[in-house]
Amino acid sequence: MFIKIKFLLNVVWIYIAVVHCSYAQDIEVIVGMKRLGIPKELLVFQNEIERSGQYGFDSLDEVVLEAPKMKLGFDADPQGKLSVILKPSSLTIEKYGVSADAYNAWNRKGIYVDAVVKDDGEITKIAYRPAYPMFWHNFRNSRKESNDAAAIPWLGYCNTLPKSETQCFRVISHLGIASEIRYPESHIGNIDRIVSAYKELLDSWAV
Repeated sequence: MFIKIKFLLNVVWIYIAVVHCSYAQDIEVIVGMKRLGIPKELLVFQNEIERSGQYGFDSLDEVVLEAPKMKLGFDADPQGKLSVILKPSSLTIEKYGVSADAYNAWNRKGIYVDAVVKDDGEITKIAYRPAYPMFWHNFRNSRKESNDAAAIPWLGYCNTLPKSETQCFRVISHLGIASEIRYPESHIGNIDRIVSAYKELLDSWAV
C-alpha cells in the first residue's frame, strides 16, 4: 500500500510516507521528496512504521533511527549508536546550511544581541543569556560576522541537565532531508567525520 501524508512547512507542500513495508531487511520510506531504503534494524518505532505502511494508521512526520558508530567513522565502540531524526528539510536549513537559531547566534541577532560568549581557545560557546548554562551553540573559535552560511563553523547546539551527560545536536541538509544527529559532547572533535560518514550512509540508502 502506498500512502502519502501531507503537511505544510514554510508554505511548501512536503511529503513523508511509508512506501513499502515487509519482513525484508529494508523498509522503504519517503522523506521530503527522497525515497530511502533503510535497514529495518536501525529504525526506532519500526512496528509503528510498518503498521502505517500496511494499514494507514498514524501519520508520520519524522523517521527516527539509530546509526551504528562503526558506520560513522569510529573504529572503537562497535556496539555504540548515535540517534538521528530525519525530517523534510526546511527552507531555513536549505538556504543557510545551519538552523535559523544558530545563524542568529553567530551573527548576534534577535535574542542573541546580548549573548553569553565563552571561548576556550578551540570552541566558542554562544548562548541566549537566560538559557545559559542549560543551552548553547558551539562554533569553532574563528569568530567573525558573516552572511555566508559556508563560513559559519557551526558544530551544533548542546543542552545539559543536572547529573546527566551533555548532549549535542547537529542538523544537516542532504538529499533534501534535514537530519538531526545527536551525539555526546565528548564526540565534538569528531563531528566533521561523523557528518561526512553519515552523508555517505544516507547516499547508500537512496533508492
